[in-house]
Amino acid sequence: MLVVALPMIGYAQKKPVLTEDQRIRLEQTYINATREKMLQNYDEAIKLFNECLKLDETNAAVYFQLADLNYLKRQFAEAEKYALRATQLDVNNLWYHKMLADIYEAKRDFAKAARVFEHLSKYETETAHLLKAAYYYSGVKNYKKAIALLNTVEQKNGITEEVILQKEQLYLAMNKVNKAATELQKLIKAFPKQTKYKGMLAELYLANKKEEKALILLFEILKSEPDNGFAAFSLCDYYRSKNDVESFYTYFKIGVASKDVSVKNKLTMLVPFVTSALYPDQKQRNEEVLKLFRQAHPDEPTAYLLAGDLKMQEQDFTAAREQYRLALSKEPGTANAWQQLLYCNSELEDYQSMITDCEAAVVYFPNESLYYFYGSIAATRLNNYAKAVEFASAGIKVADDEEMLTQLYATWGDAAHYLKKYSECDSVYALALKLKPDNTYALNNFAYFLSLRSDKLDQAEKMSKRSLELDSTNSSYMDTYGWILYKQGNYSGAYEWIQKALQKSESSADVLEHMGDVYYKLGQTDNALSYWKKAAEAGSTSEYIQRKINDRKLYE
Repeated sequence: MLVVALPMIGYAQKKPVLTEDQRIRLEQTYINATREKMLQNYDEAIKLFNECLKLDETNAAVYFQLADLNYLKRQFAEAEKYALRATQLDVNNLWYHKMLADIYEAKRDFAKAARVFEHLSKYETETAHLLKAAYYYSGVKNYKKAIALLNTVEQKNGITEEVILQKEQLYLAMNKVNKAATELQKLIKAFPKQTKYKGMLAELYLANKKEEKALILLFEILKSEPDNGFAAFSLCDYYRSKNDVESFYTYFKIGVASKDVSVKNKLTMLVPFVTSALYPDQKQRNEEVLKLFRQAHPDEPTAYLLAGDLKMQEQDFTAAREQYRLALSKEPGTANAWQQLLYCNSELEDYQSMITDCEAAVVYFPNESLYYFYGSIAATRLNNYAKAVEFASAGIKVADDEEMLTQLYATWGDAAHYLKKYSECDSVYALALKLKPDNTYALNNFAYFLSLRSDKLDQAEKMSKRSLELDSTNSSYMDTYGWILYKQGNYSGAYEWIQKALQKSESSADVLEHMGDVYYKLGQTDNALSYWKKAAEAGSTSEYIQRKINDRKLYE
């Protein structure tokens, strides 16, 4: 703490006799030191105050200033030394004792801090120092002393919640439950309309196996306040400990429906309940308590989030999505709701809704790259490649994670390929692989797109081979490598790898068509026709598949 200069007042011990010249030098040096302190030139100020001590080593004000300067520099041992000397020289100056107390607090020397604050309390009518002294005595486990000081505070101020609750905790620390209960009873008597004190006493009784006394108090509370959520939840805990699940549920509903318990506290009870299997009709009970929660907190999104999560567990993604939309109608900035909503869209393969929702999400989270990524994926699935590029390029501007950047570049590259912007495709894929040279998705797709154009086949072969080294069981990567070998004229090698891909993914239209093309190049037209037909049955969208079948001839 920065303390202004104090006048050099009386001293407890005899001062040296100074000459007029010494007196003037002392006063001038003190003024200069004070100025340096105010300018925060602490080292220079310390030097000058020490010059003062050479002239008058009994000057309490100088010791006080040196204590304060060392305190500001966090040199607490030195600060303590000077502060003690100041209090010895001027025992009645409360500022010096306050400085000493501050130093002990900073040093976490709580026993000494407690004694100083207790000393200070004797000189002031306010009880702040008594409360601090009690706090520090309790910190060093001198509970009796702390309680005695708190009793003094109570005598001065009357019954207050702050003091009573402190004494209750101190008695509990001493394992004196009855005395702790007596303190709470004093609050109940002083404030009979405050039922929360009965609740506190009931909690104390429950925690200490005095259940009968606790139940009397809790039922008293509910008799006067039938919707008291705190009392209801306390009874929930009691009946749950007794495995009385029906009584538990009766009071649980009261607690959930109450408006005096915070959302945060309710959720500590509600979340375990809705995710449990206490009852055969758990699903119906979940719906009932979530309805009660919504009625108590109509603008709170949490109940809808929980309902959505429960529907997700049931794999009912349509119903779950509806609940997440309701949560967002209450609080559009709920990130978890947006993410769960997109997951539902993905599971439902509703890519148009995913695009719409991603566009809405980025209004609230413009710097969250995840929404741009999902939007680009959804647009690609709908063959809306221009929209995919729009999402991906916007996401790249805000993404700060290399993995996400790589995925966004790759998605952009996919869309650019289908837009036949081949130079753009190659550029963004190069950026993706510069960030993550071993990203298998980027390696495979870039290689495949090059092979479709019969461009840079040696580079494509190296990238495809690397993707297989990193993921040797992926059928798509096997097919890509086989197709590159096909484009290079290595038909036997192509056959080997595409056959491996078919063993992993025997119903893939693309792989089946590729195998037909390989058979044709190997001179096995009948086998080629068989695989072309299988590809058509598997849903091939190839522009040449029907011509191949009709003409028994390869078209590329």
